[in-house]
Amino acid sequence: MPTKTLKIGLAAVIVLGVVVGAVAHGTESPPSPSPPPPSAEQAFTPIMPLGDSMTLGIQATGGMPRFVAYDGYREDLWLRLRDDAGIKPDFVGSCPRDTWDRFKCSKGRGTMDDPDHEGHSGFRVHQLSAFIDGWIDEAQPKIVLLMVGTNDLCDACDREHAPGRLADLVGEIMARLPADGRLFVATIPRRHDVRGAYVDAYNAEVPGVVDAAEAAHPGRVHLVPQHVVGEEAGDMSPDGVHPSACGYAKLAFVWYRAMDERMPGDWDLGESPFEGHGACA
Repeated sequence: MPTKTLKIGLAAVIVLGVVVGAVAHGTESPPSPSPPPPSAEQAFTPIMPLGDSMTLGIQATGGMPRFVAYDGYREDLWLRLRDDAGIKPDFVGSCPRDTWDRFKCSKGRGTMDDPDHEGHSGFRVHQLSAFIDGWIDEAQPKIVLLMVGTNDLCDACDREHAPGRLADLVGEIMARLPADGRLFVATIPRRHDVRGAYVDAYNAEVPGVVDAAEAAHPGRVHLVPQHVVGEEAGDMSPDGVHPSACGYAKLAFVWYRAMDERMPGDWDLGESPFEGHGACA
């Protein structure tokens, strides 16, 4: 992954000047000052991580994988936003829940100070669509980070129409976000098993979905190339599906870089886990 030039400084501080109206005889009062543009903190929060078990944070361990829920990419991304971007991130969502019910997200709390998310283990695209209106209406996110599709690529999952289902979900999200809300849509990590070709075919369709949504909502829908994760064996857990700790660190970095490039503010890029740096050293 190309290394982006390091940015110096935190998000700019916006100063609102006070305009004093003239009250002399024969002088009209000046118009009221325009409201200030949103600060970086207002522009970037609240944030909804949305998807399946990779958003939940499941990692597989052992020969016959035993699934353990961690923070996934969410903790690393939250810390980057706080420490490198200098904002106060607020993750939102209906998870983690108290029980492992039909929403499959009682786990995923990990050690985070801000564990809220919308990552549902095993969910396919249409299952997110079934509940997305209520989730967004309740949490009121300004930013949605969407990564889904892995569970839509089995032989009996109508995988050929998975990109169309993704397009429908993207449209539903954009219909619910505020006028200044942003949606970041990710490809999914690569695989090297029998379904690797299915993943590649799905990822090849995601840019077209994003382009169509961007045409309808200029400047508000963005592609995030998470398929760069999974290129190295160390990126994935033993099951070959869920990322390893190193893979999740890379997911967090790619989310952060995409947000940095497309949103206002001047952030420190921080340390990259690619090319032998950071968590993957």
